Formats: sequence, structure tokens, C-alpha cells
Amino acid sequence: MKQQSLKIFLKEETGPYELPKGWRWVRLGEVLNRTPQYGLTAKASKETLNIRYLRISDITDQGNLKNNDPRFLDLNEQEFNKYRLYEGDILIARSGSVGRVYLHHDYKQKVVFASYLIRFKLDTNQIIPKFFFYYGLSPLYKKYIEDTLKIVAQPNINAKEYSNLQIPLPPLPEQKRIVARIEALFSKIDEIKRLRKEANDLAKTLMPSALHEVFSKADEKGWKWVRLGEILDLSNGKSITKKEMKEDGAYLVYGSNGVIGKANKYLINKDTIVIGRVGACGVVNIAKAPAWISDNAMYVSKLSDDIDILC
Repeated sequence: MKQQSLKIFLKEETGPYELPKGWRWVRLGEVLNRTPQYGLTAKASKETLNIRYLRISDITDQGNLKNNDPRFLDLNEQEFNKYRLYEGDILIARSGSVGRVYLHHDYKQKVVFASYLIRFKLDTNQIIPKFFFYYGLSPLYKKYIEDTLKIVAQPNINAKEYSNLQIPLPPLPEQKRIVARIEALFSKIDEIKRLRKEANDLAKTLMPSALHEVFSKADEKGWKWVRLGEILDLSNGKSITKKEMKEDGAYLVYGSNGVIGKANKYLINKDTIVIGRVGACGVVNIAKAPAWISDNAMYVSKLSDDIDILC
């Protein structure tokens, strides 16, 4: 009778939006095959010992594992077996970077987890760990974290509160297709990043060469040498306070190294050249009018008719 009531409850569970046919809303606690477990409190060392001690700070906001500052410790067999991580284990931060999620898949190292992390073991007959992990990077998951923190009025969430998290759960074959689609998209994003880096590196190499080609041997090209002050006038920007800077401001504010924010007032009403004079001295930017120029920069207030600002 209780089992039948539970099935009816699961069917009637509603969430933030209507799901496709065959999907259902579930609570995280309904798709676990073991009680959530808090991590180990221990004093770890930078010295490379037998077992890695995984902390919140070792996990990025995207759920990746950082290896730049690992910690290690030695444990007896009983302690190690109690806290060791297995493939498919989900870790969620309960304090500090609350909600940060990690899916364990490092099979080469012996790893245990720290006390401000909670381990969730999923019932793989209902939910694929990778599906939940990607859900843990979604805006809907982050909204649950924010809403829960407002309700509990404290900077942490416990295992019981996490177990109340709603998850839109498709059938297993659909979960597999979704995971495959997400990973294909991530692969394309990584390729785009790689190509962009190559393009940027190439541009850094080609730009000096191209500029040298344009501006070298000026005398042979019939050009004439002039002082900057002969073709333009420079004016210093004006100070602007943090209070005057607005996230939803109508106009861009330029500093010595480019755009530094927005404001609802402007200093210039035509496109101009901005040159850094404090900090990033000599850095040049084009300011699209109307805009404000801070006192860390100067701008071209008057330009000879023989000069094109975009050149």
C-alpha cells in the first residue's frame, strides 16, 4: 500500500514547468541508492602521499578538477574505504561555494573527500550520473540553490535540503541522448576556443609585421613626418565616481585600458581616440559616442581634416 501511494505521489509531482511526455519530476532523495554522506575532516599535506584529499577549492564552478594545488594524506584501510570516491559519485559543496557540483571519474588516484562536501550515490537504474552532473550546471539548479539559501538564511545547505532538489527526469535512453548531445556541443565549443586562440596568436604575429610594412620607408612613399600635436588636440578626461557608474547606464565609460563601466551622462558626443595616461599608459582605443572619458585617460578633442580617426 505504501509503495502504491509513493507511485501515485511521483506521478502527481509538479515542477516549475510542464515536462515532455514520459518525463517526470523527482526529488534528488528519490533517485539515491544510499544515504548522503558528509566528507572527512583531516589535516592534509602538500607532500605527495598515498591518498588525495579533495576539497571544494579543488573544484571549479564548471565542475572540473583543479590540479594546481592538491593536498594529500595517509589513512588506514577502514577510513579510506569509508570515504574513498568511486566512479559516478556526485559531490556537492554544502558551504562556501554552495552548490558547486563534481562528478568523480578519476580512476588513477586514490581519492577521499573533505567535510564541506557531501557525497550522493545515484540509483543508476533511474538516473545517469552525467545527466545529473550537467543538470547541476544549469540555471534551474542554481536557482534552487539561491532560493534555498534565502529560506534557510545561512551560507550553507545540508544533505536533507539537497535531497529536496527537483530534477526533470526523462527515461534512461533519453538521458543518454541528452548527455551525448551536451558533450558534442562542449566538444565544438572547445574546438572554437582552440581555433580562436590560434587566430589570436597568429594576429599577434602578423599585426606587427603588417604595421611595419605600412609605416616603414615613409620617405620613399612620399609621406611627411609630423608631430602629433600638429594634427590633433588632446584633452584629459574627467573624474567619475563609483556612485555615478550604473550597471544599466546608457553610455560607456572609458578608462586608461578601455571600457570600465557605464553611466547616465557623457563627456563626448562624437567618436574619438582614447589614450591611457595612468596605469596602461599609451594604450589606444576607439570610443564610440556618446561616451564618458575618465581622468585616467586623455582623448582627441580636435582632429585635423587630413586625418581619418579610424586609420
